[in-house]
Amino acid sequence: MFNWFRKKSPTESREAALRDQAESGDANDQLSLAAWLLGGYGAQKNEQEGLLWLRRASEHGSARAQCMLGATYVSGQLIPQDYYEAVRLYRCAAEQGLDEAHSNLGYMYERGYGVPQDYAEAAEWYEKAAKLGYAGACFNLGLLYWRGYCGSPDLIEAYKWLALATAGGFEQGPFALADLTREVTPEQKADGQARASNFLR
Repeated sequence: MFNWFRKKSPTESREAALRDQAESGDANDQLSLAAWLLGGYGAQKNEQEGLLWLRRASEHGSARAQCMLGATYVSGQLIPQDYYEAVRLYRCAAEQGLDEAHSNLGYMYERGYGVPQDYAEAAEWYEKAAKLGYAGACFNLGLLYWRGYCGSPDLIEAYKWLALATAGGFEQGPFALADLTREVTPEQKADGQARASNFLR
């Protein structure tokens, strides 16, 4: 016999609670529901509804939602690719101090996505993110200096940033640092380590 009074599963109860909270208009709650639906944590993944809630959270000022929505525009997987809108959203999130948004703006300038390609501008945004503790930005800065995109190759500055990326736990940091170590002199390595230490003070 069909049980009309079937209890909700823990997953269904969690989703219902998230919906109630999101309906109140709080951006953080809307972001939580968006992540739940986009990640498929409920009964089934619902990307379109998740995207709807992500937009609402972004419109209500969530820097994390703005950054996530910007990344969605860059990937073009759920919505048409739009680099200009991504840059706008990243700027909104960066104005609120989100480290990842600063780094993402650096990436857009490095690649020339939605903005004129400008390595110097990219380095500025990466450094802003690095000062906020974003290890990925340190890694990208290291590569810019290593490859000479900020002028002539600067192995000391590259070593500094890759050392900081490694110290910050960025997964690719140790491998890049090991490769760079084979190219620098002991004196350059020591200078790079000293610069990294000074940056952390």
